[in-house]
Amino acid sequence: MKFQFDLLPYEYKCLRRDTLGIFLGALAVMLCLSATATLYFKNTREIKTFNDQIKQAQSEIDAVYENMKKFQTPTGDIEKLKGIISFINQKLEHPGSSLVDFLFAFEQTVPENIFIQDINPKDFSGVVKNFTVNGEAASIMRVLDFVKNLQSSDRFENVFLQSNSTVATDEGALARFVLTFSYKAP
Repeated sequence: MKFQFDLLPYEYKCLRRDTLGIFLGALAVMLCLSATATLYFKNTREIKTFNDQIKQAQSEIDAVYENMKKFQTPTGDIEKLKGIISFINQKLEHPGSSLVDFLFAFEQTVPENIFIQDINPKDFSGVVKNFTVNGEAASIMRVLDFVKNLQSSDRFENVFLQSNSTVATDEGALARFVLTFSYKAP
């Protein structure tokens, strides 16, 4: 058997719906949604503003770094110049093995009307002693003067005229020659 007890009086059981409560509940829900959306958009706008400020600050920092680079020492250029200076100093310490010293001594022995076409070897990185010179002269006498100048110089020895030929040109005869000699470093 079932027993049911109803302790509320009848007047409370037949109350009509409370429209004011429903309206207030709906208003509370609307206010919560409105507050949530407003805070979301406000936070989004603030985040965007802060991101813009961060980007601006980062660009200012990059500009400061670029200005700092202008005032820093150019270490790469300095190292390159140090290498060039040490190379020049090394060549100045050993002038006998340098191309400049050889060419200076060689130029002093070449008479007028001698045209040097080729000098071998061209690599002066090691100690080079033997050379071959190809050239042209106005006459065979100029070639013999060149040989005599090389032999009388204290920098050249073992001078030999390897080949000599005469070629006819419009201006006259041209003597072609090949010389070999040894170079003595000072």
